[in-house]
Amino acid sequence: MKLHFFGCGSAFNPAMGNTSAWFEMDGCLFLVDCGETVYELLMKRSDLREYRQIYVLLTHLHADHVGSLGSLISYNYCILGRKICVIHPRATVVELLRLMGIKDEFYNYYQELPEDAGCLRAEPVPVEHADNMDCFGYILEAEGMRIYYSGDSARMPERIAGMLKDGKLDAVYHDKPLLRGCTGGNGAAAAEAQSILYAPGRGVQGHAGVQGIPGGGGWLIGYGRRNGIAG
Repeated sequence: MKLHFFGCGSAFNPAMGNTSAWFEMDGCLFLVDCGETVYELLMKRSDLREYRQIYVLLTHLHADHVGSLGSLISYNYCILGRKICVIHPRATVVELLRLMGIKDEFYNYYQELPEDAGCLRAEPVPVEHADNMDCFGYILEAEGMRIYYSGDSARMPERIAGMLKDGKLDAVYHDKPLLRGCTGGNGAAAAEAQSILYAPGRGVQGHAGVQGIPGGGGWLIGYGRRNGIAG
């Protein structure tokens, strides 16, 4: 399993593309988030008819993470005659899609990854990001690899910091700088995790903001026993 990225820009930097990861496995496409710029980039890159199924895992419902999800659903249902799978632990995504005019029967909604996804395991991890919605990272496991994908959170959960410290993660994608340490406070695990993540040569910029606008800038971190991060 190797993560690739359609973009590494923040909500206010469409020139770099909204941050979204993807990988292929068992004839399926797995997409993490589907922001405003993602559908166009996906259509330029791929013939979606080649995939047996498409699974979209959502970290949260900000526009730069779900803004083109409706277009992806509609294209697959109306043009290709199939339903893609949308995964988010909260059914609020269903309500959001209804407001976009996307009918429930256009796609399959799951709170967790369905069993027919094959050998991939995706465990949602609650993270802090927005105060008006639930937000999640994911532990992704497949092909003997375990990757943590943070979503937009600038704080690493204590459990994830411990897994990183103990070498139980093969790779980490952490979208934003660890500005405030772990969810449980600025403990030793947080400090050690931060020193591991920001070692020279282990990351490239992600969630990059526009110059002069605060709140942007993060890191795509490739770390671990095997690097699971690709451009």
